[in-house]
Amino acid sequence: MFPDGFGFGTSVIIVAAIVLGGVGSIPGNIVGALIIFLADLLFLKQFQNVLNGLSTHVLMPSIPDQAVRGFIIANFDPVKYRFLLLGLILVLVMAFRPEGLLPTREQRLQFHAEEPVDEEAPTGAA
Repeated sequence: MFPDGFGFGTSVIIVAAIVLGGVGSIPGNIVGALIIFLADLLFLKQFQNVLNGLSTHVLMPSIPDQAVRGFIIANFDPVKYRFLLLGLILVLVMAFRPEGLLPTREQRLQFHAEEPVDEEAPTGAA
């Protein structure tokens, strides 16, 4: 792979996958990469098709102004906003689950150290 192929977009996608899965967790990173990859390739394309259908059959007939129609047609593409969507995913993950989807044991303990420990739960030690 050439350094030119590793640009800003690739960096954002890799960081999003790592944060989503859990920093330091290899299974988490694999799950995060699969989710980001599927969302980027499948979800955005299908969402674009749905929005194009809605804009053609519902939205555009109700707008009389040609300038507004042109603006909507030019900017009604979710693929253009993929970095915004990745950023929103990062913000939501960091706000609600900062350790990631599949954190390591150390991360889980670090992020949830202030939570009370259930005394009756088995600890796993024999």
